[in-house]
Amino acid sequence: MALSPPEVPRGGEQEARTRDETLRADVVGALERGELSLAYQPVVRLPTGRPVGFEALLRWQHPQHGAVPAAALVSAAEETGAIVDIGHWVLQQSVREMGRWRSEVDGGSTLMIGVNISGVQMLDAGFPDVVRDVLETSGLDPSALLLELTESVLMPDTARTAAGVQALRSLGVRVAIDDFGTGYSSLTYLRDLPVTTIKVDQSFVQDLQRPGSRSPQIVQAVLGLAGSLGLDAIVEGVETAAQESILGEMGVTLAQGYLWARPLEPTHVPEWLDGSLPR
Repeated sequence: MALSPPEVPRGGEQEARTRDETLRADVVGALERGELSLAYQPVVRLPTGRPVGFEALLRWQHPQHGAVPAAALVSAAEETGAIVDIGHWVLQQSVREMGRWRSEVDGGSTLMIGVNISGVQMLDAGFPDVVRDVLETSGLDPSALLLELTESVLMPDTARTAAGVQALRSLGVRVAIDDFGTGYSSLTYLRDLPVTTIKVDQSFVQDLQRPGSRSPQIVQAVLGLAGSLGLDAIVEGVETAAQESILGEMGVTLAQGYLWARPLEPTHVPEWLDGSLPR
């Protein structure tokens, strides 16, 4: 007998709709009101734990709803068009910060910064010019910038996306497919797009030690695929020493996760680097 899905209380549905409407209305001015900020998640090299860079993570502290989940923030910003100004700000801010850390922190001259790019940005024909201007203004080496694209960004218009990725690569920046392994066409993207990096989704790491899990074989296969194509592979979501040990035995060289640090406020990054970079 078929089972009906559980009913969602009408009050809950209305509350969710009201919250979404509020977020869409408020995200437009969130940047100007100072409600948005960036945190930085370290990316490290195994097995030394030496930092090789950071991923910039956007945060929204809403005055009414508190910390807004990243997915809800991006959705509201894309629906209203606010993502253009917000995305530009994120790129400018993170590139400027990385330029400062590379020049001011001992041993930090080779650090890289990863920045997530939305679908709206990627399909904008002028976006490569925006990236070029930000790099020229900051003086950051283009190879120190890793632009991260999820499959949802890549899917809508593959031809336009391919042209956009090629334009970005011509600037000298690196391009990653984020959350790799969670979509339907990842191998097609590896074939058709000049990406430089694969970011293995954290769901595979969380499943590594479950009895009967196939995640270890999948991660191993992705690593082999990346190696054969000459791509970097970054494994996300590493939280325990046991996960680190398993990944190290697989040959993982780049990873990020709470095991090394939770996302850091910009003011805390230099201190963390001072304690993590070799002298």
